[in-house]
Amino acid sequence: MRKSAWRLLAAASFVAALSLLVGCGGEVSDAPGASVPLAGTVQVAPFTISGVTLATTAAGDRFDAANLAARIQRSDRTSAEVDISVSGDGTTLALGEATVTPSDSGELGAQAPTQADVRVLATVQATTPGTIDGVTLAARDAGDTLDIAGAQARVERADGSSAEVELSINADHTEVTLGSFTVEPTPGSLWYWVLNRLVIDGPVTVTDGSTGSSTEIGSLAFSFGVGEDGEPVVPATVQACIPTLGIASDRRVVCEGLTPESDYVWVSITDSAGGLTYSRAYLPDDTGQAVVPDTLGQFTADLLSGPNSHLEMCFGNTWKRTPPPILWPPTADGGGPGEGPTKLNVLVVSGPLQVLNGATQSRTELGQLRLGFEVLADGTVVAPSTFAFEVPTRGLARDRALRLTGLQPRDFCQTRVGDNSGRVTRSPLLRARADGDLIIRDAWTGKPASGLSGPDSSLTLFLARTDADHDGWPDRF
Repeated sequence: MRKSAWRLLAAASFVAALSLLVGCGGEVSDAPGASVPLAGTVQVAPFTISGVTLATTAAGDRFDAANLAARIQRSDRTSAEVDISVSGDGTTLALGEATVTPSDSGELGAQAPTQADVRVLATVQATTPGTIDGVTLAARDAGDTLDIAGAQARVERADGSSAEVELSINADHTEVTLGSFTVEPTPGSLWYWVLNRLVIDGPVTVTDGSTGSSTEIGSLAFSFGVGEDGEPVVPATVQACIPTLGIASDRRVVCEGLTPESDYVWVSITDSAGGLTYSRAYLPDDTGQAVVPDTLGQFTADLLSGPNSHLEMCFGNTWKRTPPPILWPPTADGGGPGEGPTKLNVLVVSGPLQVLNGATQSRTELGQLRLGFEVLADGTVVAPSTFAFEVPTRGLARDRALRLTGLQPRDFCQTRVGDNSGRVTRSPLLRARADGDLIIRDAWTGKPASGLSGPDSSLTLFLARTDADHDGWPDRF
């Protein structure tokens, strides 16, 4: 055996031995299976979270915390400290009373008491490898119009070339048509980084027929990944709603016709002042539909309208089932570490909070625990009566489910886990059964103790009820 191979073998043996020693000494390791089961209760009253408790349920397990702090972050952007204590035996953590505000009282709502918008449908034709056969943009509601006076279109290809693209509008100003153009693949790993862009240099103005209000978009773009076989990654349709007064009534961007488990979509928006916001990257479901839930909801018409604004839809293909890291920038829609929906009232427990398994003496350090609640206009706090889950302290948790009781039927719940590296992963968004129970089978998305433990980690639970537009997504997320 070569010396280099011996060195690698010796290094691997040392790491393995060190891991075993660390696991025996009360630190985190990925040796199989140890966790701490926790049971929580929530007491609420109108406009009040009366108290929250979280307790260990197995003999010998306990919390170890010296400098915990807690606060309530309200939906009206105010905050206050909350009393927090740990019992003398370390088995129970208790949060005191916190007043909350209705979830529709946030900043954007105050800026936009009136509302109007234009719903737009984009249709993409692509049947020939290496070619986008055409794109149309159409106003979906009677009376709404589009205006492209002075606009031009071009394609910027992945190989650095570019060309003009034919651009026209129909007589009643309800549909814009873009002609055929060729696209180029990018070889190797650069495929993820360089897309083919169809750019409309505006202004493109949308006008709501019922109010006469308009929003000017400085430029629009669609970006498409193209594989080595020349097949572009394109949706069949894209639906979006552009506000002309206040906030759009439908804050989603809905894409149909994508390939499940491999294609993905994200949105880039530059406001009129030059501020840039990215959404997360979203994978489609089994039907090929991908929904970017609320990126447009961050922009009023006043903030979006202007010659410097830009809207861009981007489409790629994972090939390896995981979007590349470049598609996960910090965002304002709850995608960043420790962040969440701004229209909820969020209880935040800041650690470090050590969770200790008494049988193995293994432990996990949590940087934050966060509980987010929608509050209805009448003061009702959307919260479970009880919740239960396990925190892994060695390897993976034995039971990775989150179980909640006492919800109203069809209440929403989602968990988010931030590992110590700052990467945030979300569970599926689920709704309570008719009996008010809800189970998220893999609430913490398979995070082992070694990845979870650390001062920058977080466990988050969000709850909501309102779905006024019946789109299957909570309006306050």
